[in-house]
Amino acid sequence: YKGAEVKFDYLVQPSATVLNAAASVPTGASEPPLWVIMKALMGGQSVFAGSLCAGVPTINTTDVTAAQGGRFPEGQICLITGSSGLQPVRVLTRVTDTLSFYPNLASIPAVGAVIINLPTWYLTRTNTQSLRLRYAHATDSAYQWEFVGGTGNFELKVARGELAQISVDLSFASYTGPTAQGLSVTHVADTMDDPFTSRSMQAYLQPITTLTRVEYPIESCNVKIVQSNKLQETLSGGTEGYRSVARTENLQEACALIELVLRADSGLETWFTDKEKLTFMLVLQVDTATGRRVFTIDAPRCIIRDVPDVKAGANGLLKATITLECQLDQSASGTLDNEELAQAGIRFACG
Repeated sequence: YKGAEVKFDYLVQPSATVLNAAASVPTGASEPPLWVIMKALMGGQSVFAGSLCAGVPTINTTDVTAAQGGRFPEGQICLITGSSGLQPVRVLTRVTDTLSFYPNLASIPAVGAVIINLPTWYLTRTNTQSLRLRYAHATDSAYQWEFVGGTGNFELKVARGELAQISVDLSFASYTGPTAQGLSVTHVADTMDDPFTSRSMQAYLQPITTLTRVEYPIESCNVKIVQSNKLQETLSGGTEGYRSVARTENLQEACALIELVLRADSGLETWFTDKEKLTFMLVLQVDTATGRRVFTIDAPRCIIRDVPDVKAGANGLLKATITLECQLDQSASGTLDNEELAQAGIRFACG
């Protein structure tokens, strides 16, 4: 049998299209490369145009333009314009065109305030999607490869002063090459917007009963997704001894683990001992010529898995390393729109 493994890092970048109320949502071949990777490995992608605040908004509820409520299913991450500009929120409930969301905004949005939707990726309970990858050496047309039937996993890494990126680890059922396959090596301009740095990062780590935004300083964040995507073996039929892609392994484990390094705080031990239900939201934002772009990690319900590891860090200061174990979201049912999105244990959004 011939198979292949491919590993690469990919910068987290938003689409050039801002999903405001009038946006035309990219589909098919027009989808940005990051969307393709995230959708195939996470399983679920929720993308809609945005809207405007209507009715009588509050700090945690708003109506949207009539007949546009379906653009905001429970669990969707979007940006609502308040006194601090566009701020990320998670949709908790939707009743026709009326939304409730978390966390609270700092002020009540105005009627007509802009709502930007963010492409939101989430783990589905089953996943049969696969990837094809083509690689062409720029200086020799005889060295070109095509990999098919690919699946695998990725980790997200965010470090101080660095660009956010995902590290992708894929296994492919088969490949062709190195041969001349007629693949173009012409330089193509990057159609996506600028990548995100940690320079303007905000993190919220707080009990799920705390509705306001309580910023919690952290020093590093590493997210490991238990995606469980595997090539399924077969004796006959299929491709190179594989018949399909499926989510099959470690299904009884937590869907994601988030490792945080942060200043030592006795409150962390209390949260661990009490198995306090926490919510964690990491926000990277950059203001560009096209407006504010935001990348968000949303872990709606999690606990500190192990005793916080406290030791001396830089400059002799005590640091704590904790691991958050993500659990299914119980704040919404999703029966109106999308149950798997509403109950997802972790979500990524970028736009």
